[in-house]
Amino acid sequence: MPLHTGRLLFAPENPTEAPPWEPLRAALSEAGLLGETLPPERLQAAASGTLGYAPGAHFFDYVAFTGCAVNLNTADATTGSLGCHLRLNPPCPESHFLHGRNSRPPRCPNCRKPLTDWSASLQQGRWQAQAPLRCAACGQSHPAWQWDWRRQAGFARLTLTIEEVFPGEATPLPPLLLLLQQASGGLSWQWFAVQD
Repeated sequence: MPLHTGRLLFAPENPTEAPPWEPLRAALSEAGLLGETLPPERLQAAASGTLGYAPGAHFFDYVAFTGCAVNLNTADATTGSLGCHLRLNPPCPESHFLHGRNSRPPRCPNCRKPLTDWSASLQQGRWQAQAPLRCAACGQSHPAWQWDWRRQAGFARLTLTIEEVFPGEATPLPPLLLLLQQASGGLSWQWFAVQD
């Protein structure tokens, strides 16, 4: 099985919140971030209700790509290989922990020391955003979503995802975070990158 290139995820900063899905989708389409809708059968392993999109006409006004060999395959997003595309997941009743093989120990929101045994803690079950994680260094407990995951993991009920980009290869430009905030009734958004 080939390694997953990676994905850039956007979600409300507070993972217990999720904006109304249809107004968000309409605003992102109207702004030119989302292009043509992809056939649902092409979105393998997608959550039920997830819609996929080719990059819109103004996609590059919202996302910057860096690197010495950036090669985005977007030409065949509706018929050939999906390449770089976007997915908008409908809201889930509960937030999910989204992480990948690039995720590293989070830092305590109080003392900034890393939680070195986070991976072992996760193996004991699925984390909830509100699950308290105790810092071994300072002894304080904080909900898991409040820890600093250093843009390598996060919690969300709803996500906008840019697929097939390496972590660190794509960065949202300020207009994208502003668009997401305006399209969601003023919610603040975060972003992070994961690689399966």
